[in-house]
Order: sequence, then structure tokens, then C-alpha cells
Amino acid sequence: LNERAQPGDRGLAVAGHGVDILTAYQSAVSFERGPAIGERLRPDAAAGLVAPGAGRRWLLLFQDDAVDPGGVMVGTFEAAGGRRAEMLYSRELRLYAYTLPEGATIVPLAPQTILDSEAATFEGGVVLRGSTRFQEERLLAVYLFWELLEPQSASLIGAVHLVPEPGLQPIAQQDKPVLSVFWTLPQLSTGEVLPDRYELVIPPTLAPGTYHLFALLYEPETYIRRTLSPGADMVSLGAFVWP
Repeated sequence: LNERAQPGDRGLAVAGHGVDILTAYQSAVSFERGPAIGERLRPDAAAGLVAPGAGRRWLLLFQDDAVDPGGVMVGTFEAAGGRRAEMLYSRELRLYAYTLPEGATIVPLAPQTILDSEAATFEGGVVLRGSTRFQEERLLAVYLFWELLEPQSASLIGAVHLVPEPGLQPIAQQDKPVLSVFWTLPQLSTGEVLPDRYELVIPPTLAPGTYHLFALLYEPETYIRRTLSPGADMVSLGAFVWP
């Protein structure tokens, strides 16, 4: 970080105690504290943590699954037009520098596409309110915005699949617990819209063309999919054109 920092760089640590690591190692960049363990980052709070104005913002992600289970902070930078200029990894943490453009507007992460609730309500009282996409080269990030209409008794697996045609095997996918193992559905109350990040890596051999994105929900033990009101078991997120 000290080798790659530039004048005017600022930083944010998620979770907040990551600041202590950087202080101990005498970081050249000043970092603000994000949420603490036991807190959960929500879109409004995430937008309030990003300093206004253009320039570079370092984001330290250390134990972030425990405080930002949906990847809200990364999506907030992406929604503002931020692009990764630096990427540093270790076994324990990730450190990114996002360049924000002139005139960047910092707003709470929200769906770009609103879904029809009648066609996107899964059995058991989970509805997919909408989705948002960000793409950086071969990395496609898809945010699903879940809402619990009823209290949940168990965790569920959410998934985003990229397919050539409906019914065919996925070209790329991510299946993971909705939010994270630290914030399971039984812990969450009804009525809150929950952003949830899914990352798909586009294969280098993928031919140019139009593909399709779908979201689904299933039981982790049995792999049985939750069905939708119309009887289907996947929600269309629309077409994806590559490249």
C-alpha cells in the first residue's frame, strides 16, 4: 500500500478494526473506520461512508462477510462509476483502490431493474425485488435485492446462473448462502430489502453473443428449489450481451 499510494488517496476499512492493522504498519493512507463486528452495513450507511469528490479511495476488506454480507460497500463504489485501479490480496484480506470520476454521485445501492413481485415471489415468503449489474472486463457482478415477507426458519442458497438458453447448463454461476453464514435468514426481520452480491467470471472462450441470466433459490441440504407463484423455479434477470 505504501509503495502504491498516491497523494490525496483516502481509505475505508470494512470491518472497522482493520484500521488498527494499518496503523500498526504505518500506512501512508489515512483510513476511516467502517462498521464494527456485530453491525451490518446497509445501503444508506454505506453511501454515507464514502467521501464526496473525485479521486482514489482505498477499500480494505477484512472480515467483511461479518459486517457487509451483501457486498454493499463495493457496489456503492461501482454505482458511483468507480473502477478498480489497484488490487492487492493476502490470505486474510483484500485491498482495492477505486478511482472515482469527476462529478461522481454517491447514492445508496438500489436495483437498476425492478421485478414484478407476482412473478418473483418464491414459496415460503421470499421475494426478489430487483437486480443490478456491474461489469469489469470478465467479472460480472450481479446484485439481487431480496425481501422477506415472512420470518424464515432456515438459511437458503441464492444463485445467479448465466446460460446460453433457458433450460441449458450454466456457462458461469455463483451459488451461496443468501447474505452470508454470519447473517442467516432466520436472524433477519421482514420488510427490509437486502442487497446480495453474486460474482460470475466470464470464461475466456465464451463466444460473442446474447446469453441469459437467471436467479434461483434452494434448500442447502436437499438442493430442492423454491418455486415461484407462476410455477417456475427461476426468475429471469434479462439478457446479457458478450462482449
